[in-house]
Amino acid sequence: MEMGISIWKGDLARYYPLPVVREWDNIVFDDFGGERVLVYYDPSAFALMAELTDASGASWDGSILMLSNGDRIEDGILYGPDGERKERNRPLQVFTRWYGFSLTFPEPEIFDRRPISDQ
Repeated sequence: MEMGISIWKGDLARYYPLPVVREWDNIVFDDFGGERVLVYYDPSAFALMAELTDASGASWDGSILMLSNGDRIEDGILYGPDGERKERNRPLQVFTRWYGFSLTFPEPEIFDRRPISDQ
């Protein structure tokens, strides 16, 4: 069984398999309940993470994730364009295997499509 990240908000639940996120250079943007969510592989945590953001794109500069809105994620910390730490805006999430999530949320969506980002 593959690993991935599960996010949820109320009755909405979605699972992002690690292999699918890896296909997109470890960066996926998606619409989740009317909000833009960034799902990425965090090299400092060795796990997928999810962040609500107003950025529309992102790219890697080594192990630093540079967001199109000027923010960056470095060593698991979100920094604003001014270089100061920013408060995280994360959906409820857990890095887990698919079957564990599906037992809690019996009919979740599974992300398996092209990201909505402009990458």
